[in-house]
Amino acid sequence: MHLRATSGRQHAHHRRETAPMNPTPPAHEELIRLDLAPAAKVARRKRLRKVDATAMAIEMPAIAASILPPPQVPGAALSAYLESIGKPIVGALQPHRAINASDDCAARWDIAPGTAMLLLTRVAYTQDNTPNEITDTDCRNGYDDFIAALRRDDFAAPLQL
Repeated sequence: MHLRATSGRQHAHHRRETAPMNPTPPAHEELIRLDLAPAAKVARRKRLRKVDATAMAIEMPAIAASILPPPQVPGAALSAYLESIGKPIVGALQPHRAINASDDCAARWDIAPGTAMLLLTRVAYTQDNTPNEITDTDCRNGYDDFIAALRRDDFAAPLQL
C-alpha cells in the first residue's frame, strides 16, 4: 500500500520547525508499540508543519533512545543514520482517525476543546520487522486532503494520483 498526503493548497511554501529530542521514560503505548524493555528510554520531539504562515500539523515522533545517532554525529538526519547502521525504515502502518481536540491538543493549537481534527498514528518498521518509531500527528481540520492508494505488487502499472 502506498500512502500520499497532498495539500489542499497549491504553490504553497511548506516548512518544518523542529524541537530537539531528549531521552525520557516511555509512555505505556510507546513501551508496547515499540516493543521496549521497561527500563528503556525514548526520545521525543515535536515538529510543527506549516504552509506559508499557517500551522497545518504537529508531528510528535518517539523513537527508542538506543537507536539515536551518537552525540559525535551532530545534526545527523535520523533516516540517514539508520540507513548507515543497516536499520533503515522500510515500512509503516499509519491508521487515520477523526478525533475531537482534547484540552491539551486544543491548547497546542489555540482552538476550542472538542474541535474536529484528524489524528495519524504511524508505526515504522525496519527490514526485520522491528518497530523503531511511533509518530502521532495532529492535523487541523480542513487544511489537507489525504489519499490512500492501494496496489498489488505483482502488477507493474503505477497509479496516477
